[in-house]
Amino acid sequence: MLITRYGYKLRWVDPKTLAGQVLRRASTTPKSTNPFPFPSTPHPTPHQIFHLPINASEGDIKARYFDLVRIYHPDKANPSIPPEDAHATFQSITAAYDSLRGKTPPGLSLFSATPQDLRPRTTAEWRAMRMKREALYAGSDERWKDKVILAGLLVTVAILVGQIFITKRQALAEAMAQSKHTKPLREGSEMSQANFDTTRLEARDSET
Repeated sequence: MLITRYGYKLRWVDPKTLAGQVLRRASTTPKSTNPFPFPSTPHPTPHQIFHLPINASEGDIKARYFDLVRIYHPDKANPSIPPEDAHATFQSITAAYDSLRGKTPPGLSLFSATPQDLRPRTTAEWRAMRMKREALYAGSDERWKDKVILAGLLVTVAILVGQIFITKRQALAEAMAQSKHTKPLREGSEMSQANFDTTRLEARDSET
């Protein structure tokens, strides 16, 4: 033990002992907070990629796919991961999802490849794949906007039809009420006219 001029006590520690402490701390520290790490085995199956049993339901598969998208989407990937690796991993997850739903085209087996196998071999290929993905996302956004516009038009038409129906119904009710009110008046007027005619005839007969 050494005493410095500032009064601090320094203790000499064997480098080997210090290294052992560091290793023990590293072993007790969580390596990753990712609950669904991508399988490190070559050619993982779709169920291994999704961390699901073979008898998983369609609802479980869909829910797990959303979990994996939130973790492995290229736009949300760890900055330390090369973009081509992140895209390849996400492509494997998408292919596995299609396979689990039975929508994989014949002869397509992307899910059986590792992310390294799916990595673009050149920068130009990576750029082309990125542009294709952006175009696909843009198309999805346009389809979503079209659906919103169509829904708005349908709601507008429904409101107009409802207003027309209500207006016609009110007009019909007012016409019926007015008809019931004017009928007694018309009958009373006809009776008065008949009485007047009768009185005139009686007066004429008395004169003759």
